[in-house]
Amino acid sequence: MHAPRSTVRRLLPAGIAALALAGCTDGSTAAPTEPSPPRATAPPTSPAPVEEPGTRSAPPAGTVTVDWNDPALDVPLAGGWSLRDCLGDAPMVCVHDGDRPLGMIEAMRSPLGDDLTATLGADGLEAALRSYVAEYHETFSVDRTDGCATGYGYEEHPTEPVTLAGSPALRYGFSGIAADGTEAERNITYVTIVGGQLELVTALSNTPASCVYSDTMMELEPAELRRIEPELDALMAGSILPR
Repeated sequence: MHAPRSTVRRLLPAGIAALALAGCTDGSTAAPTEPSPPRATAPPTSPAPVEEPGTRSAPPAGTVTVDWNDPALDVPLAGGWSLRDCLGDAPMVCVHDGDRPLGMIEAMRSPLGDDLTATLGADGLEAALRSYVAEYHETFSVDRTDGCATGYGYEEHPTEPVTLAGSPALRYGFSGIAADGTEAERNITYVTIVGGQLELVTALSNTPASCVYSDTMMELEPAELRRIEPELDALMAGSILPR
């Protein structure tokens, strides 16, 4: 699995623990598949407001269909890059530059904990998602403070309403800043709740200056993730996530 990593093994909240520890225990990488003819893309739309949970609706107009279950997936990205299926059974898609895989984007699914279930029932979807995001930032900001070298910074990204796989969602993330001021890691996650489960898609990137860098993982660099960020909302909105 490929998700934000914790610097130390600590007791993490349900759901966040799965995200943090999964990346620490699997050093697998993905290989490119043979490309198939590219599908046409359409310009991204503006973020949709977060509404109450329910059945999935059709993706907003202007999204890009990304079927994570299609082994022949090949979606063109700006600048000649593409999004393709990753070889293997892991729920990932790979960013390619030509035939060279640069890094992965991972989908995850986990049951709601009791606290999120209660918040969802009492206050609705947006309140539950924002509670989850707040707990995520609390966990990882403490982790980076306690587990990284002195001077390593944690910068929280704005949380924005978006669409994930046809469902109202939030986009959030953070950057890890090395002592010299450079961006050493950059993480972006999309989260929604469908059928009593958290559904998440995470794109992360690291440089050797990151305190969670692993040379056994095939990861984007922060500059590469920034390059595809303008397209991510449309790609996530039109995703058909792993079954």
